[in-house]
Amino acid sequence: RPIYGFSQPSYWRDIGNSEALRLVNLELADGAIPGRVPDDAEGVLIGSGATVAPGAHLQRPAVIGVGTTIGEGVTIKDSVCWDGVVLEDGATVRESVLASGVTVGTGAVVERSVVAHGARIAAGARVSNQQLEPDSVTEAAP
Repeated sequence: RPIYGFSQPSYWRDIGNSEALRLVNLELADGAIPGRVPDDAEGVLIGSGATVAPGAHLQRPAVIGVGTTIGEGVTIKDSVCWDGVVLEDGATVRESVLASGVTVGTGAVVERSVVAHGARIAAGARVSNQQLEPDSVTEAAP
């Protein structure tokens, strides 16, 4: 039987899981398709209505959704924050995807994780290598 394929010169990536989805967003933010991202984005895409405190550290690549609020001293790197995410002062998000409506409390750390819609991470909590369910609540360790 013959095997058929299709060769095309454009950007293409499978997004069949949350890690692949994170990576494709970051690659696009970082200019994988020339002309698709504003020249002044510098690897960080920020949606309309997002509020970023002057002391926040957005390190490329990163994608920040519409209406997201980023507090003072927040660090974001290699992450995608969907619409309406709230990152309180001093929060850190690395190599993660935060779905719409997620709240990350003051000083909390989220790394290498996927946090579903509406989840709340308490101040000072640490979430590492996890997949949190929608509307779940993560408390800080005692």
